[in-house]
This record gives sequence, structure tokens and C-alpha cells, in this order.
Amino acid sequence: MATIITKIRLKNFKRFRDYTLLPNERMNILVGDNEVGKSSVLEAIDIVTSGNVRKVESIGVDKLINVDAVKEFGEGERTFENLPKMSIDLYLSGEF
Repeated sequence: MATIITKIRLKNFKRFRDYTLLPNERMNILVGDNEVGKSSVLEAIDIVTSGNVRKVESIGVDKLINVDAVKEFGEGERTFENLPKMSIDLYLSGEF
């Protein structure tokens, strides 16, 4: 039995403020216009599955975090508690 991604949740990652994708168990094809986030979804999966913090450092958090979340922080109360949080959650099933 293979490991399957059952759910992908992106928060403040690139163009996605809060986005959940429920992939098909067998095959998925990402289709859409340019700049809608197809490559971003694949990049998110790659970042998590590589488990390498240096990958994030080499890309730069400034290129990964949602611009609107940063703007909202800059216009609001700029405290540590209000810093925008970015997360990529992969939900898996199967054998590891």
C-alpha cells in the first residue's frame, strides 16, 4: 500500500490565504490559467516532503508568505502575537 495525500491545507502560503485541497486518491491533474497557484501547490508538497528547512531558507520566507497577510500586519497592530503565520499541512494515509 502506498502513502497517499488525502488533504492539503495552505495558510498564508503564496497566493493562498486559507485553501484546502482534497486530492483524488488515484490521479490528480492541476489545470488553470497562469498565476492561479498550480505550481505553488506542488511547491508546498515538495517543501513538506523534503523536510528540509534549508529549502525554505534558500527560497526565502518573503517569497513564500502571502503578501496580503503581510500588508494586513503592517497596517494593523504590529505585535509579536499578530505576526502572520504561514503553514502547509499535508494529511497522509497508508504506509510510511
